[in-house]
Amino acid sequence: MKFEILYPQAYPMAKFTLANREVIHAESSSLVALAGEIHVDTHFRGSQIRPHVHGAPGAETVFIHTFRALEEGAEILLASRIPGELTLETIPPAPAALVISPQAFLAATEKILIDNIIRGSGAYSARQGLHLLHCTGEGKVLLAVSGALHRVTLTGEPPLFLRASHLAGFTEGVRFRFRQVGGIRTTQILGELLDLQGAGTVLVQSRAWRPAGPAPGEPREGHA
Repeated sequence: MKFEILYPQAYPMAKFTLANREVIHAESSSLVALAGEIHVDTHFRGSQIRPHVHGAPGAETVFIHTFRALEEGAEILLASRIPGELTLETIPPAPAALVISPQAFLAATEKILIDNIIRGSGAYSARQGLHLLHCTGEGKVLLAVSGALHRVTLTGEPPLFLRASHLAGFTEGVRFRFRQVGGIRTTQILGELLDLQGAGTVLVQSRAWRPAGPAPGEPREGHA
């Protein structure tokens, strides 16, 4: 498999060139174009990659396309709906893992297993915790972040305090909890922050996700 990021300074696209029988799983809205003989199957995220915790709080209904090359050199072009960087992250064999925001997922190679998880809980506006995707297995995961990607390496101390909407992902050695900063008024306006600790890498995006509702830990409009 060959991989290339096209137009990295503008609105990037990912180009995969596959060997015969190679497979890519991709988020349903990410397809731009196909070239060559490729079989496409569509299913709910997790139903053929790995069973999810269906109906978990905050879970999204997202379809996945599975592309299987039927000839040598078949090509797939993928892009995100969100303006920002693309990054291809490598996951080594277990027990290594990458935990990502669902909005950041764009594609994964065949051996990557993906599970829905709920982690953390806050006292104010994030009582249900944060919905994340837990990626394991040996292979690669293509992420699309909002804006620019910034990597922060944690070594134990000090912790990193981050707004939930700026989280793209982190490696398995990182843990977090929601934390209030300041008084009630500050929390109402700013929301609860993620208190990230441990040893590993945190993937931070420069622009916030803009989902239909607020990210866990952040206030709803009109509640300030």
